[in-house]
Amino acid sequence: MNATASLLADTICRTVELGVTITDAAVAGEFTHLFCSPVAIDPVCADCGVAGRLRDHVERKVTDLPIVGHPTRLHVRVPRFTCDNLECETRIFQQRMPALAEPRAKTTRRCTRWILQRLA
Repeated sequence: MNATASLLADTICRTVELGVTITDAAVAGEFTHLFCSPVAIDPVCADCGVAGRLRDHVERKVTDLPIVGHPTRLHVRVPRFTCDNLECETRIFQQRMPALAEPRAKTTRRCTRWILQRLA
């Protein structure tokens, strides 16, 4: 996806408020799949505060707000780092993404809010 198309998609889907930018998209069945990466890289270890070295990436899948009535799944390419602080117990950690979702959550924060508003 080129930069102009990515900016347009980010604006329409408001993904920047989640801390991610769209790199690609696809439709499969009833789902819209948005492939994303973090807007900013944060390599700081949560335990010791020392910046780590990039190790690899993992894909985190979370459900987001529907787009034109269709369920949306975000596939976020989250960087993982190695903590080089020998005194830290953490060896490998992935970037925290608090604007996106709670740790280990399967829905974005805004999708959770949207669901709860409809239930209330």
